[in-house]
Amino acid sequence: MTKSLFISQDASGHFIVEPAHSSTPIHTATTQEGAIIWAKKNHANNPLHAARVPELHDKKIPSHWRKV
Repeated sequence: MTKSLFISQDASGHFIVEPAHSSTPIHTATTQEGAIIWAKKNHANNPLHAARVPELHDKKIPSHWRKV
């Protein structure tokens, strides 16, 4: 089973990649594009979602995310 990955911006302005049921980042990038490229390269079979706006990043609310 594949697990969804979520990309959001942290307080320092970096973009983090996290699994759906964890708050522990598996990767950090300086740009959202960099985080997306890394996730697609290293986890190609996992669904990927990016936060629509930095302040809204509750993984349980689908409208906070866009599919990448």
